[in-house]
Formats: sequence, C-alpha cells, structure tokens
Amino acid sequence: MDVSVGERTCAGRRAMELGPLVRGDDGVWMLGDKEGKPGAGWILFLPDGLEHWDHGVRQPVVPWSRLMLMESVGPLWRNRTRVPPALIVTVRHPYETWTARFTRHPHRYAGTHMYFLQELFRQVINEGEAACLGDPEWLAQVVDELAPQRMPWSWKAFGEAVTRARKSATAAI
Repeated sequence: MDVSVGERTCAGRRAMELGPLVRGDDGVWMLGDKEGKPGAGWILFLPDGLEHWDHGVRQPVVPWSRLMLMESVGPLWRNRTRVPPALIVTVRHPYETWTARFTRHPHRYAGTHMYFLQELFRQVINEGEAACLGDPEWLAQVVDELAPQRMPWSWKAFGEAVTRARKSATAAI
C-alpha cells in the first residue's frame, strides 16, 4: 500500500501524525491512543479548547484562551524512569498548572516529531494563537509540512521550520 510521508497505517486505517498527535477517523486531532489499553487517556483538540478524557471519563474543556505557557508534551522521564506521557501547560483564571495524561501509541515516536510538536505548541501559545490548534484543517496543513522533515541542524532551525509551517497553513486556509 502506498502511504504518503507523515502517515502511518494502523489497523488498516491511515492516520496523519506528529508524534503522539494524530488525526482520528472523525477528523478531530488528539494526543494519545484512545483505542489503546483499558483506562486509556487522550486529549481532543476541539474548536472550543482541549477536552481531556481520563479512564473514559470526560473532563471539563479547557478553553484555548486559558492557555498561557507550554511546559511539556509527550513521554516524560523522572529519576531515569519513564512516567506516562502528558501535556503540561500553565493556564490562567485561575492561574495553575494543568496536566493531562494520555496513553502512548504502540509505536515509537520520532524524536524530530516530538521536538516539532513541542515547538509548535510553544509558538502558538506564546503568540496567542492557541485556537488554531482547534482548527482541524489548519493543523493538518502544519503536520503535513512538518512530519516529513528531517532533524534540523539547530534549535533555531526547528523554530524556523515551525514558523514557516504555521504561516503556510494560515495562508492556505
């Protein structure tokens, strides 16, 4: 089967991906493997904000306007031990750290994808454009541009690649 770059065939279906960020069959983007093991957690990227599902229970939506500072996304390490992956952001009103855990997919995430994902979240939140993450077509354009890229030679190049992808997606929509 011919599958374009940035897509992986899983259980007979195609899913665009950038590390743990995947587009579901319904067109909604999410972090995590909602079809994984029992007690799975995932985060949906909806037009209104982030919707976290923990052990099959829907948590309140965090509106895009509350996101202030990106702290971390993806698998974490503490004392040389891997802890479940999470999205960790600082939110406002009230000011607090919001942590949403999600279930890993069975495949490994490309390091380049993880760096791009972290930089994408950092940029859109810092620029006050977090709501763009809730636009499935905009996000598809960005992922389509970033996913096939190789590891840039510098941190600055990561940032420039994400900035180009964001501008390209905004112009295309």
